[in-house]
Amino acid sequence: MLNKLNRYRGSAPLVIAIFFFAFGVAFQKIDNISFYLLVLFFLIIVFLQSEKDRKFSLGICREYWPIILSMCGIVFAIGINQLSTGNFSIRIFDKPSRLALFVCVFWLFLTIPSNKFKQVKWGFILGSIICTIQIALLTSDHISRPMVNDIEIIALLSTFSFLSIGWNSANSKTALFFQITAGLAGLYSVYISQTRGVWMALPIFAVIILSTLCANIITKKIFFTFIFLATIFTGIFSTTNIVRDRIKQGSQDINQYLEKSNLDTSIGTRFQLWEGSWIIFKENPIFGIGREDKNFSSSLKKLAERKLVTPVLFLQPHSHNEFLYNMMSLGIFGLIGLSITYLTPLYYFLKYIRHPDNEIRVATAMGLALCLGFMIYGLVDVLFMYKGATIFYSISIAFFLAQIIKRKNLISHC
Repeated sequence: MLNKLNRYRGSAPLVIAIFFFAFGVAFQKIDNISFYLLVLFFLIIVFLQSEKDRKFSLGICREYWPIILSMCGIVFAIGINQLSTGNFSIRIFDKPSRLALFVCVFWLFLTIPSNKFKQVKWGFILGSIICTIQIALLTSDHISRPMVNDIEIIALLSTFSFLSIGWNSANSKTALFFQITAGLAGLYSVYISQTRGVWMALPIFAVIILSTLCANIITKKIFFTFIFLATIFTGIFSTTNIVRDRIKQGSQDINQYLEKSNLDTSIGTRFQLWEGSWIIFKENPIFGIGREDKNFSSSLKKLAERKLVTPVLFLQPHSHNEFLYNMMSLGIFGLIGLSITYLTPLYYFLKYIRHPDNEIRVATAMGLALCLGFMIYGLVDVLFMYKGATIFYSISIAFFLAQIIKRKNLISHC
């Protein structure tokens, strides 16, 4: 039994990763199952590794200790808040623990053979296509807005599908077809979801995709084909009623908020939440008010009594801004914890953005899209409140970073 596990120790983490990216977004509980499978395999593999492999993984973790520590930032902030109040709740640590356990997943992915990492592209492709089919089924007229919780992640799967073109060999026509199909399918999901916050990230994703693929010698011959298709796709969608109506509605909401004629529109509610969260932070700047739901709602009620916000905010679960939510709930330590969770991985990916090796550049581009995407999404949502998004961030960073490290190690020994 142990011999079989040892034999498949490199392929099992890859299979789980592909399974996660393919089905973890579309189907509930798959993300959690995948994550704990990875942690379980880590606990097994760490004892099965040879002394040489164990020293390699331990050495890498020591070298990259800042990113391992930074992924515990929010957990540390919660702990400091609970120490300050004396009210301890293990439940509050549940979702951010997926970030803190990053080191387990990272260690496990370091056991994947260097030449196997690129196979994860099939997980991106399947995930994007499956999610798009699921969204299409949610609305029969393709006009009404479906309620999609993970559209931010679908946009990233679409971006990863496009970027993975850079991993193709010159004759990978079948893979290219599915990569473009999956990428466009994901864009369709973003379009039909009518989620303006995700639309904000698309220009950044486009710059990353185009700059990465353009620099790839292998893909230069398909680069203009990609540009042509993307231009047509963008042109068609940008002139549709859905896009025009959402932009018009947003403009009307902003005008009504500024004129004080209606503060409870979709955007007006967010503006109030941001303003209210900022006030709460200023009144509780060191430790915040805590992550308990009752604390947020009671604080909003007090603001409403002071005529600073309207009562409609009582129904909102969070601040609709990752930065303000962490500042309001965890004080300055929440801001620090969130910032290092974003910026430390971003720093490491930026280090390799101009690496001469193509596989490393593409993996780096995916890491950049992930970090920048979550930062942009965080301006209008609180993704780390959702278990699936938190797991996606942790697993993706661990995978891309492990791929870069293993590829660098392979090149250095050639």
